[in-house]
Amino acid sequence: MVDVDVITQEVIGARLNGIVSEMQVAIFRTGFSTIIRETHDFSCALLDWQGRLVGSHSSVVGHNGAYPYCVAGVLEFYDYEDMKEGDSFVINSAYHSGVPHPMDIVVVTPIFYEGSLVAFCASIGHKSDIGGLAPGSRVTLARDVYGEGLQILPVRFQRDYQIIKETEQFFRGNSRSPHLVLGDLTAQAGALWSIGGERLIALMDQFGKEVVESTFDLLGKRTEQRLRRELEEWPDGVFEGETFIRDVVDSSRTIRLHVAAIKEGDRLIMDFSATGDQSEGPVNIRPPFLRGISTSSLTAMVDPSIPNNWGSQGVIDYRFRSGSLVDPIYPGPTGFYSKNLRAIEGIVNRAMTKASGRPAVSFGGTQSSMVLGSRGASARPYVQYEIFNPGSYAFEGGDGWPGTGHGFSGSSRFTSIEILEAEFDVRLLQFAVTPDTGGAGKFRGGSSYRRDYLLKGSAKFTGGADRRVAQGTEGGMDGVVGAVVINPGTPQEQRHETMVSSVELAPGDVVRIEAPAGGGVGDPKERERERVIHDVEDGIVSSQNAIDLYGMSQRELQEAGLGA
Repeated sequence: MVDVDVITQEVIGARLNGIVSEMQVAIFRTGFSTIIRETHDFSCALLDWQGRLVGSHSSVVGHNGAYPYCVAGVLEFYDYEDMKEGDSFVINSAYHSGVPHPMDIVVVTPIFYEGSLVAFCASIGHKSDIGGLAPGSRVTLARDVYGEGLQILPVRFQRDYQIIKETEQFFRGNSRSPHLVLGDLTAQAGALWSIGGERLIALMDQFGKEVVESTFDLLGKRTEQRLRRELEEWPDGVFEGETFIRDVVDSSRTIRLHVAAIKEGDRLIMDFSATGDQSEGPVNIRPPFLRGISTSSLTAMVDPSIPNNWGSQGVIDYRFRSGSLVDPIYPGPTGFYSKNLRAIEGIVNRAMTKASGRPAVSFGGTQSSMVLGSRGASARPYVQYEIFNPGSYAFEGGDGWPGTGHGFSGSSRFTSIEILEAEFDVRLLQFAVTPDTGGAGKFRGGSSYRRDYLLKGSAKFTGGADRRVAQGTEGGMDGVVGAVVINPGTPQEQRHETMVSSVELAPGDVVRIEAPAGGGVGDPKERERERVIHDVEDGIVSSQNAIDLYGMSQRELQEAGLGA
C-alpha cells in the first residue's frame, strides 16, 4: 500500500461513487421490464478484489449489506483462477449470496487491470418472473424456496462478454417472461463491464493501480475511525426496539421482531437473537439486508454524508439466532421478505435513536405490491409487476409522506399510468390520497392512497400487504393497515387485509390497492394549527378529525374558510 493524500482520496472516492451512479443510469435506460425502467427496483455497487464495498450510490441501501455476500457466494464456487476478463456470474439463492429473495438476481463481474483481478462490479435487480406457483413468482403458499421458482447457485452467465447458451436455456425454460428476464440481465451485465469496468480502468490509468487500491483501504479506514469516534460519545447501555407481525401461514400467530443495540465504548452490537422463530411461509428475511439497514441507520444518526463503504459496515457487530425470522434455516422461503422491511427499519431506528439521543421516529407502513399475469390460451402473455411504497413514518420534527416510503429499506417509483395502459391490459380508474389514514400526531404519519385498476382481460392476481399496524410513538397514533379490494362497492366485493395469491379475475373486474399508512409522533393536540389547516385543505385530514383528534374548533376552521 502507498500513501495517498486526503484530497486525492476524496477525488477518487467521488469518482468511485460516480461510476456506480453511471452504471445505474445505464441499466435504467436499457432495462427491459417496467420493474427496472419504471420502478427502479435495482442497484449497483463496486467492490474490491476481496469483496469489500468501496463504491455505492443507491436508494436500496439494504443492498449495500448484501453485496459482500454476493461476491463471497461467487468465491464459494469459483476460484480467482477460474475467472477471466469478459466473465460474469449470476445468483439468486438467498442462502449462497446476499440477495434477499429468489426474484432478485445479482450479476457479479470481475474487473481486470493489466491481467490482474482488481475489483468486482455487481448489480442486484428484481425479475418479473422466475417460475413458481404464480405469475411474478411471489406466492403466499410457498413453504420452501423451491415453491418460489428457479433456484440459481452461483453460475457463470457470460464468457468473453457473450451469454453462455446453456445458462440462457435455463432462464428460457423457467420463466413466464424470459425475454424480460434475459433483457434485464444483459442490461445489468453490459453496464458492469462497459461502464463500471472501463471507468475503473481509466481511473487506474490516471492515478495508478497502487494509488487506487490504496485508496480503497484508506477510505474505509477513515470512515470506520470517524464512526468509532462518534460512538464513543454515545452513552453505554442497552437500547431496544420491538414490534410484532402477523404470520402469513397462521393468522392467529404473531411473531416478535426485536433488536437490542448494545453500546460499549466505540463498539456497537445489534442483537436480533430475541426475534421469534421463522415462519413456514415466505416472510423470512436473511441477515445481510439487516446489516445494510443497520449501517445506514447508524450513519443517519451521525452524518448522512458519511460514505457507505466497508469501513462503515465494519463498525457494527451482529448477533442472530439460527432458525429465527431474521436468520431462517434453509430452505425457508423468503419471497415476501420485503413485507417486513419497514418493521425491521422501525425497530432498528427505535433502538438507534434511543442509543444516540436523536429525536424519536415512528413506524412506517408495510410495502404493498401487485402482480397481474394474463390467463387463457388466447391471451396476450404479460406479467404486470408493481411495488407500492406505504405512507412513511413521522419523526420528531417532520411529517411522513404518502407513497414515498423514505427510509433505509428502499424507495421504488410508481409506474406511470401511460406505461401501464400501453403495456398491460388494464385501465387505471383512480389514484388518490385517502384522508384520515396517516397516524395522527404532533407530526403526522404518511397517508394511505388508493389505485383502482379495471381489467380488460382475464388474469391472476397476487399481492397486497402484511396486516401490520404502523405504530405511533410518544403519544402519536397508529397508521391504518393496507388492503386489496376486489370489485369495491359492488355485491361481489371482496376485501383482503393481508397478502393473497393467484386470485382469478375476469374482464371488467376492478382491483383496488389501498396502501398502508405511517404512524404519528407526539400528541395530536400539540400539532401546529397551521399544519392542521393545510392538511384539511389538501384532503389529508377531514374537518371532523381536525376537531376530534387535533382539537380544532369549528370557529377556527370557518375562519380558515373550511367550514365544518
